[in-house]
Amino acid sequence: MLKLPEKQEQEWEMNLKGLPVVEIAEKLGISKQAVSMYLKQARAKLSEIFLEIANLMDLSIVKLDVKKGILIGDIKQIGERVFVFYIPSRGPLTIYKDILNTGECSEDTNCSKVIQFYREFLGIKHDDKKRLLKEILKYAEIS
Repeated sequence: MLKLPEKQEQEWEMNLKGLPVVEIAEKLGISKQAVSMYLKQARAKLSEIFLEIANLMDLSIVKLDVKKGILIGDIKQIGERVFVFYIPSRGPLTIYKDILNTGECSEDTNCSKVIQFYREFLGIKHDDKKRLLKEILKYAEIS
């Protein structure tokens, strides 16, 4: 399955949200070395997951950021930009950049699940889905 093991995902998510290794260790009652090891394993597993997705979708990788859990690629056959976000407890979710043109993002789609996670994560307050997507994709593209 294309998902991190539960413990790795928990620690990777805490780190994604800005918690330093020391705080993660304190919260979980484990050593800093154990946290560092889990984070290293999580990043390696995320790399494997994203590379497998890129291979399956025949993507040219534009950007791979395992710390953020983001893969950006272009579909070789049609040149369409694809964003793959690793969302904790859900796994990798794909959004095509073309969604910005259509603005279609109905409930219970990858788009709405990505918006739900990043809206809280980035502290976005408004409800304009197209604007939300633009902000999320901009975040993904920033190094």
